[in-house]
Amino acid sequence: MEVNLRIKPEDSYIFDGLTLNETEAWLNNATFYTEMIYNINLGKFLKERDLADAFVPVATFNHDKRKQDQEFVAIVEGSHFPFFALAFNIERIQFNSHLEIDDEIDHSKAAVRMA
Repeated sequence: MEVNLRIKPEDSYIFDGLTLNETEAWLNNATFYTEMIYNINLGKFLKERDLADAFVPVATFNHDKRKQDQEFVAIVEGSHFPFFALAFNIERIQFNSHLEIDDEIDHSKAAVRMA
């Protein structure tokens, strides 16, 4: 999945201290394997006033495999407090072997150790 940055890195808690080029390079070089069972599209997220006031959508993604034409929220962080949430588990994927994308996942000791 391609993750798309929505705000400037200096306006976020997660990417603060990185330049735009560094952040884009990090996002472009990271491979996120996930099967998004639950998700919320950006339009719905922004229409929910209480949700949009409490959290800033930092990044979104499109999941072409499901033929969805809308951006879905991938990373959010608190508007007033420095907490964040990710729509994908970076550590969980190494330990699952029943996903459709299993052939693409590196299950080596080094990959599991890094996760």
